[in-house]
Amino acid sequence: MKKNLIFGFLALALVVVFTSSCKTTTYSKASIDDVAFIKLMSSSTLAGKQVQVTINDETSFSAKVNKLRTSPLKQKTYRIASGRKNIKIYSKGRLLWNQDVFVSQQSTRVIVL
Repeated sequence: MKKNLIFGFLALALVVVFTSSCKTTTYSKASIDDVAFIKLMSSSTLAGKQVQVTINDETSFSAKVNKLRTSPLKQKTYRIASGRKNIKIYSKGRLLWNQDVFVSQQSTRVIVL
């Protein structure tokens, strides 16, 4: 009887040790998107107007210029690929801003017109 009790206890201990030590390996990779953001700001008559933004003479889109004193939550940001970019901003066919900039991942570049 005593022998069966000791054998049962050892068997239970082995089961607990083996099941608790078996842990599945999980891999988690937090990826950061390869994007950056630009925000167009102005305190002049351009605030609230639409301008044409050209990036590297390839990508072109229409953007709204934010007022300088607007709450950051209400300001419109535009998503671009990160890296070195040549950004040109036109209003009514007139070049307003032309500059080579470097934007890093997940950063916002504020352009004041």
